Amino acid sequence: MGRTAAIVAALRPLVAGARAAVLTGRARDGARTGFWSGMLSGLIAFLVLGAAGLPAARFPSLPGVEAPRDSARSLTPEEWGSFDVGDYLAGGIIHLAIIGAAFCSAAGAIGGRGGPVAELTLLPVRTAVRTPKP
Repeated sequence: MGRTAAIVAALRPLVAGARAAVLTGRARDGARTGFWSGMLSGLIAFLVLGAAGLPAARFPSLPGVEAPRDSARSLTPEEWGSFDVGDYLAGGIIHLAIIGAAFCSAAGAIGGRGGPVAELTLLPVRTAVRTPKP
């Protein structure tokens, strides 16, 4: 399930960009659609990871919370909590900036360039499929 979800999430801005370019007839709208869909999903990921980091800071003994490996001494609960919050927020910022803005804009632009071509290529197939048999 995890790999399938990752593949679908990676293809989503590409398909959205292609669809926007086909609907508007402008390839640049593919990049715009990819950017905004990526920013929205990045914002959701940022908020979820930020909210998930708060209980990790409050209760550092929760199962699944990571401990820093390069620490020369044992950490206090406050230091451990700030380490975990930093981890969660860094993951949220990466989702927002790198995956949301950069990757989704590029995928939307690629989809925007390929969407109209794919529609022209698939048009006879779709017409043939929709034609009722006599």
